[in-house]
Amino acid sequence: MDKWNLNEANLLREMYNKNTNKELEIIFNRSFLSIYKKARYIGLYKTKEMEFKNRSIANSGENSYRWKGGKRITNKGYVLILRKEHPRAVINSGYVFEHDIIMEEHIGRYLRKGEVVHHKNGIKSDNRIENLLLMTASAHSAYHNTYHHISDKGRYSISQKAKLRFADHNNHPSYKEIDIKAIQEENKKGRTIAEICKECGINKATYYKKIRKGY
Repeated sequence: MDKWNLNEANLLREMYNKNTNKELEIIFNRSFLSIYKKARYIGLYKTKEMEFKNRSIANSGENSYRWKGGKRITNKGYVLILRKEHPRAVINSGYVFEHDIIMEEHIGRYLRKGEVVHHKNGIKSDNRIENLLLMTASAHSAYHNTYHHISDKGRYSISQKAKLRFADHNNHPSYKEIDIKAIQEENKKGRTIAEICKECGINKATYYKKIRKGY
């Protein structure tokens, strides 16, 4: 590496305690050791604040002794993964719930406000897509408020009865309450079927099934 010139030395005096070691390496295009030796030679020392900042950077991410491949487990059992670029990444840590990431990759978009991901089997670390269900926050809360206190045997009994009841689609409340003609009238006004169905709280697939069966 070339010797330090006067302009570089003066710039180092100005920047030494304003930038981290990583930033200084980029600014001067020199190794940390070269910068450190030059700083000591001209009487420069790091402030306590900058020393702390450099240690924090050196011990973060993959350099941390707590690094576990970018994954963490919360005290409630949820899996977090490191995605600093994600819009919902936690400030100062960059972690996002793994089940949210997997659902977003599955549906091809970010989760919208009011959407949550539910674990079907109740195991919060089981983030296989077949174990995840996208729900509205209100539906998710209602589900847990209704079923949280019920025993496994009770839940099974409810599930079996629901399967028998909903084997006939006409017994499903969301299916039965659809006003097809009203939806079609709104559609003629220029609104999309998806938009109207969302407003009515139903899936557009239900609308099309009803159409195919002649409603």
